[in-house]
Amino acid sequence: MTILLTVLAGAALGGVVTGISVWIGLWYRGRRTAAFAVEASRLGLRVVRSGLPRAISPEPRRAGFRLLDHERAATANALFGTVGDIAMSAFDFSFKTGLGQDRSHDQTCALAVLPAKGPSVAIERETAATRALGIVGLRDVQVGDPEFDREFRVRSDDPAGVAGFLGQGLRRWLIDAAPHDLSFEVRGWTLLVCGRRRRPRDIESFLGLVRSFAQLVRPALTTAAQGAAAAEARANTLDVVSAREPSTRLQVRLAVWVGVVLGAALGLFGLLAQRVPL
Repeated sequence: MTILLTVLAGAALGGVVTGISVWIGLWYRGRRTAAFAVEASRLGLRVVRSGLPRAISPEPRRAGFRLLDHERAATANALFGTVGDIAMSAFDFSFKTGLGQDRSHDQTCALAVLPAKGPSVAIERETAATRALGIVGLRDVQVGDPEFDREFRVRSDDPAGVAGFLGQGLRRWLIDAAPHDLSFEVRGWTLLVCGRRRRPRDIESFLGLVRSFAQLVRPALTTAAQGAAAAEARANTLDVVSAREPSTRLQVRLAVWVGVVLGAALGLFGLLAQRVPL
């Protein structure tokens, strides 16, 4: 009887604690989604709670962007429309790293259509770790601007194209005005920008930074084929693919059952540990 009561007590406690913690997490997500909707309405954008920009759907790590190449990744709160004359979509992006996938990273990312086609290139701030890689011979692309090359790590398979794409105005903006947490990646007509998780009320300034980068890309005369590619990039950036999520009730119910099982197991283990001599 003692064993049964201990297991039942552990199961009940585990179910309650897990259910409450999951409910709090869902409540916070709901508040963030509601705040996104308010900002989107104010900015003349649309927001979809469980949608994904088509350019990264259905799986972020298959989108072709290095900055999204994480196995355990998820997106949410996609909003889309035009800011000024630039087609954009923004979204929450989360992923896990570490040997046990136990380190969480929460970011805000945005996609934008550029006025000119660029090379495939990723631009990130230099860190102590990346500088150490340079010392041992794993150097990144150098564009010939000492200050820019010192501050930024540039990765690309097309060094000549990168040097022509990163004009003086864009390099100066990246050095002087771009926040240190932002990373940039260009693939053809599409720009991806990722940084720390922004509050909903900061989305306008975040999109303003994305627009500033896009405006500094030098426009070029385009052929009919290039124009069609730009139109496709614009459609992919503005289009959102529906992504079904489990209902709140189902998520809480699953969490409670997981908590019940874990609580029962821990209760039984604790009781046996007291009864069995070491």
